[in-house]
Amino acid sequence: MGSQLFANSAKSTLSGTLSIGGTTLVLSAGEGSLFPAPTGTDFFLLTLFEHDVSGNEENYEIVKVTARTADTLTISRDFEGLVGVGGGRAYPTVGGRTVYCQLRWTAAGATLMVQPGTLGTTIDGLTGKTTPVDADEISLSDSAASFAGKKLTWANLKATLKTYFDSLAQTLTNKTINLTSNTLSGTTAQFNTALSDNDFATLAGSETLTNKTALAATNNIEARSGPGTSSLGFRNKIINGNFLLWQRGTSQVLSTSNAYGCADRWLFRELTTAACTASQSATGVLTPLTESVRYALKLQRTAAATTTGAIEARTALETSDSMPLRGKTVVLSFYALKGANYSPTSSALSVILYTGTGTDEAVANMASWTGVAAPIVQTATLTASWQRFQYTVALGATISQIGVLLQATPVGTAGADDSFYIANVQLEEGSVATPFENRPYATELALCQRYYYRNAVASGAYITQTGFATSTTNAVGYNKFPVTMRIAPTALEQSGTATDYTTVRYGSATTTACSAVPTFSSATPEQAITNFTVAAGLTNGAAGSVITAVGTAYLGWSAEL
Repeated sequence: MGSQLFANSAKSTLSGTLSIGGTTLVLSAGEGSLFPAPTGTDFFLLTLFEHDVSGNEENYEIVKVTARTADTLTISRDFEGLVGVGGGRAYPTVGGRTVYCQLRWTAAGATLMVQPGTLGTTIDGLTGKTTPVDADEISLSDSAASFAGKKLTWANLKATLKTYFDSLAQTLTNKTINLTSNTLSGTTAQFNTALSDNDFATLAGSETLTNKTALAATNNIEARSGPGTSSLGFRNKIINGNFLLWQRGTSQVLSTSNAYGCADRWLFRELTTAACTASQSATGVLTPLTESVRYALKLQRTAAATTTGAIEARTALETSDSMPLRGKTVVLSFYALKGANYSPTSSALSVILYTGTGTDEAVANMASWTGVAAPIVQTATLTASWQRFQYTVALGATISQIGVLLQATPVGTAGADDSFYIANVQLEEGSVATPFENRPYATELALCQRYYYRNAVASGAYITQTGFATSTTNAVGYNKFPVTMRIAPTALEQSGTATDYTTVRYGSATTTACSAVPTFSSATPEQAITNFTVAAGLTNGAAGSVITAVGTAYLGWSAEL
């Protein structure tokens, strides 16, 4: 709808007659100029009425005038429904009466006006504009001029906002500053005020930074070629670096052979003679640092043990996740603290990052990988408080595997707490460690289950999804993995007790306890088939499944490196 038009003291009388449904109205000669002349979709409202014998107004009709040529109006009849008939009245209603035509304020006209209660819907009904240009105007109420109406151009609004945000640039705390083709400059004092401890600024492309070398040691300004990416799409390339997942259990007694046994994706051993345990430790907030974790890894030598073989925790990336870091600068970071009786000389913890040029070679053999190199060989000095350690290196252009080794070498006889703790291990592209990337639990679980999946259920619950008897003494059970595993598993892990497992025949609910532990039959990266043996009683070909007889029963499959 267009605009409603008005004119002061616009009144006339009808020349001739107006029939029911008529859309042309002629005013008295020469009086048309008193009224507006609508164009396009504009209009004005005209009130028609007569006088009765006493001079009172009657027989009203309001028409909508959409065009005027001299004294002739084009109209729409009974616009506000006073007559109740779409065609309106026939004027004059009684022969000889004068029909008055006046531009008056009407109910419909008032409704069409923008009022405080309808301003929002009025604005909502306007045509939108996606990208404003400098000459566009915005209305506002000027508080400095008794809230008089004013206009503001888009160009002036941008300039005002820029001035405001520029004034904040040197008072930022706990922020990451990302600049593109801009110059960040300031005095040493300004930067040390603007950036709190552990803050960092990321610079890319043609950006420059003045006074960079004069910043306090606890503030880090990082020159980076662009945001780090990988085939995973995550900043942190270490899976379960926050020790959130423990599918195999929450503790593991180390042996002299490398073995997975507690925290997912982490392999442990103690050289020479084993007398150490890896376990889950609830840490709460890493005081006084800003990062929080649910669990940390604790490695502890058994009290009074005299063995002094190195204690190791290691993890590695498979080739598909290592190759995106070829030729890139990366930073390895982690938190650590020592127990009250941590015995290694000078409270040392060895930190080694290995690379190789082979394909998915075993994490246990990282020191002898094809084309092995150790671009990071460092020693962290632990204290009784949490510290964050970080080490930066440029990786080779042909690497295809990356591994991390943390190693403590105890001395003397172990005290009551000859231990150390590790939390939030992160490997990322860049030269300065950023805050630890905590991925959603379900995401981290799925990443871990690509390498190991354990189906552990409550007593009496189904531990296979389906199956059938292949003879009177053997049945097979099927398990579909929740995610596609790295490779097809080649072995089965189980509780070690035959009677922990019971076959169930569908239809009759007949149960038969197993007489031997489950054994591996076959697997693909998507599913596994397991053999279950009973003494007798199965019906060849009968469909069924397997339930657990105790809550500690499980089936597990590994696709670890």
